[in-house]
Amino acid sequence: MDGCRYDRASRSVALETFSNAQSSKRPGRASVSTNDLVLFTLFGCVYLAVALAIGVETYKRGRKVLFAAGFIMPPLWLVGAIAPAKKGSTHGRQQSKTSQSAHHESSHGH
Repeated sequence: MDGCRYDRASRSVALETFSNAQSSKRPGRASVSTNDLVLFTLFGCVYLAVALAIGVETYKRGRKVLFAAGFIMPPLWLVGAIAPAKKGSTHGRQQSKTSQSAHHESSHGH
């Protein structure tokens, strides 16, 4: 108690001051409202869903190194999703089947 006398009156003042310090907001700290928390959570979930969808697309295109590095730097997932698919990748096989069937149908259509 900082060298003060210990008596009943100072004890009650000290306890009252301590309880007021806990209940009052700290100066210089921003309070977070419920709306802010809901929006932050909503945008966070949307960001994670989009980032993981782009990450999966990167993996399907055969860009496994970019997929792994994307966990540290998510923009690398975007690079991998935009880059052309490697030969033999899941996405590359699907595209070659689609282009072959489209070419096959166009050649027999005339």
